[in-house]
Amino acid sequence: MIADTDPAHAAIEAARSLREAVQETRRRAEAFVQAKPMRRVLIVEDDAVYASIIADVLRQEISDADIEILGDYRAARAALADDAPLPGVAIIDCHLAGGYGWTIANDAPRNVAIILMSAAVEPHMLERLADGVHAEWWEKASSIDGLDELAALVRERLG
Repeated sequence: MIADTDPAHAAIEAARSLREAVQETRRRAEAFVQAKPMRRVLIVEDDAVYASIIADVLRQEISDADIEILGDYRAARAALADDAPLPGVAIIDCHLAGGYGWTIANDAPRNVAIILMSAAVEPHMLERLADGVHAEWWEKASSIDGLDELAALVRERLG
């Protein structure tokens, strides 16, 4: 048969086979995502080193979580806009360049669990939240034990 030895025919068959393999891989990936959705955590912290440490601990403690770090107020507000893919948990520093964490919490969609944090003991910051907004307070840890407590809280909120 000429068709079986024709290089063009062989290339077309190879392309079809590749397309079918890609479609099957996509189908399996979509099924996996639907069966076990990625859990997203947003860390809003302008101290890059501290944010990285938090992210590292969360990655160790919650291996299936997708961790994103944002270092400024405007980026955090955009990430929590209604049309953005939302995290399950947002850990937000109270004092950011350009604004305050509690204003981000006030405007965040209500289905995002909010954890406000600060180095200073300022749980009264929760009083600045609008009616109907719930957030938890977490004092920035100076030890790994404190970070483990944060990881446990995040794991609990992700469900």
